[in-house]
Amino acid sequence: MSYEKENLIAALRDKNTNIDNKKSPLFANYKQYLNSKLPEELLKNHPKGGGARVIRDRFGIPHIFAENEKDLWFACGYAQAQDRLWQLDYRHRSVTGKLAEVTGEDNLHSDNQSRTIGFERAAKLELKTLDDRSASSIDSYTRGVNAWIDTAIDKLPVEFDVLDYEPLAWSSTATLAVMREFWWSLTGRLQQIVGPERVIRHTSPELAAKFLQPEAAEYIVPDQSCPAELHPEGGGDDGTGSNNWIVGAPKSTTGLPLLASDPHWPIHFPDLWYEQHLVGPEIDCIGAAYAGAPPVIFGRTRHATWARTNNSSSTRDLYHEQVDPNNPSKYIDGIQSVPFEIIKEQIAVKGSGLSELKIKLTTRGPIVNEFIPSVDPDGDSPISLKWIGHERIDDMKSLFGLNHAQSADEIKDILSTWRLSVWNAIYADDNGNYGYQMSGNIPKRERKTRGTRDASTVEDHWIGYSDTDALPGLHNPK
Repeated sequence: MSYEKENLIAALRDKNTNIDNKKSPLFANYKQYLNSKLPEELLKNHPKGGGARVIRDRFGIPHIFAENEKDLWFACGYAQAQDRLWQLDYRHRSVTGKLAEVTGEDNLHSDNQSRTIGFERAAKLELKTLDDRSASSIDSYTRGVNAWIDTAIDKLPVEFDVLDYEPLAWSSTATLAVMREFWWSLTGRLQQIVGPERVIRHTSPELAAKFLQPEAAEYIVPDQSCPAELHPEGGGDDGTGSNNWIVGAPKSTTGLPLLASDPHWPIHFPDLWYEQHLVGPEIDCIGAAYAGAPPVIFGRTRHATWARTNNSSSTRDLYHEQVDPNNPSKYIDGIQSVPFEIIKEQIAVKGSGLSELKIKLTTRGPIVNEFIPSVDPDGDSPISLKWIGHERIDDMKSLFGLNHAQSADEIKDILSTWRLSVWNAIYADDNGNYGYQMSGNIPKRERKTRGTRDASTVEDHWIGYSDTDALPGLHNPK
């Protein structure tokens, strides 16, 4: 490393350095250094898939043309890694609990949580049951990401130099774990269970009823503007405002449906989404993928389009487990005393060696007391997390299906198989068909509550899932 580069990296690692000061002698070096990370000859490199071309438009969006889908998804992984390698590696480490290895103790709690919830465990389970198309596509994407890592290993993004480490090799498990954590971010929200439970326990039923609104506020839009009447009584909502709109052909000046989707999400840099255009013998799809996974999640094909916002229906529960009073290594499950399943893991921590993590599992899921506020001031029993995301969900099969869909009917059929997260989905095609469908599996419970549940109470157990046919939907409404 040159003397100038060594000084620059040291300055970037110093939190007190003002690199934006154009009068600073570091500014010119900083700009030159960043430019060196994207040398022209590397930017012109195309994947070695044999039958793929990557053409970037004036916005830098990759338009990928391939003779077969293996080459197409290889080039997709190559392009995503070329643009977002540090983001991909950060997500990889975050969801598999390996951030502390490169950032130190500040991220150890996050690593413990990711490993306990089990994004990687769920991904490995999903990988075993993938359909052939999904498995092949994700494998090709993985090889594309790793091909770029091999190409750029000596010219990695600046973040790798600042933190002094190299990216992990990508894997199909990484892609599935990244997606599983994304669905968790939309459906987890354990504070929305613990908070209401504390209200239930420490206030009167009348007061609790006033403040325990549904997780998403229900607004009735008035005929005219009446702001005061729109505010829900009590706790209200969290202020997010994702929205979907679709106008049928009869009310459109184009003679075709008009579709717009506005999913609200906190600002991220780099952005959560990655715009890409994928063209092959049986696919022509453009839209936004979630960086770290190949399929388009919001987008359109030549003949059909779809989009989604998050639906706040609960796909998880927290259960108070009963420890066997005669053996604390066991818990009561029905009428049986069952040992906790124990997973022991070691987490590398930069500057601190290894940290030991012991994960306890029940038949419902992992014990998560460490990651939620206490419910009982006198101390909680073990609290387990049951979440649909711990099961096989076939999300990739559905997403790849959407990327190939050519009609509203195809999209509607695919949405009927969607499990997680729960969507407010809209769709349309160029034959004038359009619709809305709430999609996803929602656990059925006999007892309604916003709070925690009792593992020993039958009324709190899940008794199956809702079918899409039972959820709200409209197809070509008059």
